[in-house]
Amino acid sequence: MNTKMSVLRDKSKNDRAFTLVELLVVMAVLALLVAMLLPALANSQPDSRSFRCMNNQRQLVVGWRMYAEDNNDYLAGNDFPFLTAVGSIIPQSNAANWAPGSMAVSGDSTNIAHLKNPTIAQLFNYLKTADVYKCPADKNPFVRSVSMNSAVGTRWYSPPVSTPRGQAPVEGGWLPGTYNPAQTTWLTYAKFSSIARPSPANLWVIMDEHPNSINDSVAYIPAVPNILVAVPASYHDGGAAGLVFADGHTEIHRWQDPRTIFPVGGSSPNNVDTVWLSQRTSALR
Repeated sequence: MNTKMSVLRDKSKNDRAFTLVELLVVMAVLALLVAMLLPALANSQPDSRSFRCMNNQRQLVVGWRMYAEDNNDYLAGNDFPFLTAVGSIIPQSNAANWAPGSMAVSGDSTNIAHLKNPTIAQLFNYLKTADVYKCPADKNPFVRSVSMNSAVGTRWYSPPVSTPRGQAPVEGGWLPGTYNPAQTTWLTYAKFSSIARPSPANLWVIMDEHPNSINDSVAYIPAVPNILVAVPASYHDGGAAGLVFADGHTEIHRWQDPRTIFPVGGSSPNNVDTVWLSQRTSALR
């Protein structure tokens, strides 16, 4: 009997409820943990603008591929004249390009009609919207925030005399790091089938370009390191840009060097970002 009562007393002691003070302590600890975790959780949430940027660029490169399929494998034009207004080009069809218009010309930079005009916007029939030319994270008034690799595409505005319009490869004048329109050191690509070095998975085609350097349709990224001519944007994740590659995959690439994120242009020695970009821009002939 005494043994049984002792067991019941012990059980009663072990099963007792928390006191009010103990509950308050537990609640305070939980509140503290939540307060500590919320910032980390917020930072870990994916930025929806990054996903939309990647979707936009993926649509652009799909349209770019479809254009080539409909044009004997020849890629869309990528030689829109620097600082030239679309309206000054006669006949207007000579302004045809994957992205006609210069973002450095006031009449073009905010005029989305050029990107919707099927006479000159070579990808529009495959896209059906011009919104995909603009990164959702770009708050500038420009209608376009992306540009194309200067090694990729055909010459439409200024074809060589001996070559039909839209069949000669772009010159790639800035690929050597100093401008040379007659350069023959680095590969340029007029047809999709000509993209072999680098492979389509390693050749970037379209990239977010910094608003301070964006103008015509071309992003002048050299195929040699330590030089910034055109500058990539840093719209995402505190210093990253969206890129889409010839095989169709997209990336949000974070820049490592502050000179890329806060660009000054020109020589940029020991800049690891220029090394990464140059290896994916072209290859030696």
